[in-house]
Amino acid sequence: MMCVFFFLCLHSITIRNNAPILNFGGWFRM
Repeated sequence: MMCVFFFLCLHSITIRNNAPILNFGGWFRM
């Protein structure tokens, strides 16, 4: 569960930085 939380946190920061929303789906699929 902690891994998922960390993953979400890291992703949130990446999107906030200036990443495309499309990448979100790609990351989640991985």
